[in-house]
Amino acid sequence: ISARFPKLIDDTRYDFGGATLLARVMEVQTGHVVCEGYVTARPVEHVVSRGRGANARDAQDRAAAALKSVIGAKKALSAELAQRSAALAQEILAAGKTDLANELFETLLPLIGTAQQRSVLFALGRIHEGVSQSPVAADYYLRSALLAEARTPDALALQARLAAALNLARAGYKDDARAQFEWLLRNSKDAAQLELARRELKKL
Repeated sequence: ISARFPKLIDDTRYDFGGATLLARVMEVQTGHVVCEGYVTARPVEHVVSRGRGANARDAQDRAAAALKSVIGAKKALSAELAQRSAALAQEILAAGKTDLANELFETLLPLIGTAQQRSVLFALGRIHEGVSQSPVAADYYLRSALLAEARTPDALALQARLAAALNLARAGYKDDARAQFEWLLRNSKDAAQLELARRELKKL
């Protein structure tokens, strides 16, 4: 295998739920499954590991770097491949590696469809909110909300609007925050969201 994939072999293996990262990266790059030293035909959409079960933080670092390199060379990703790649980024974010997750999400963003962009933008909002970059977080949240195509806003759009409003308020953009809270009062039917919006409006 090393002769066929010289750029990927470095004698390092990462345990990701029963499969090695090395094999997964090969699969993403080539569109084939690598299993026990053999390459077998299989669509690339089925082969990106979400990284579940990684035993060391270094494995996550290397996984993120490898996947970023592979997907960065592509012009577009199928829905399945984008979903699995985003899932890995989400797990890296959950593990507290915000910089790595941010890089992966930013790399994915121009390669995926509108529906998945909404979730990725929301995740980017979470990342920047987590490091107290409220204006940037608000921008990502609003971009996520505005990509909603349905005339009736869904749960993600409502959640994104609320998160945007809260971050705008924290950043001192009172008029913009007020506009988002008022939008929620007109469009949300969620009692908790409505109560929070009313409460926050009184603070502005």
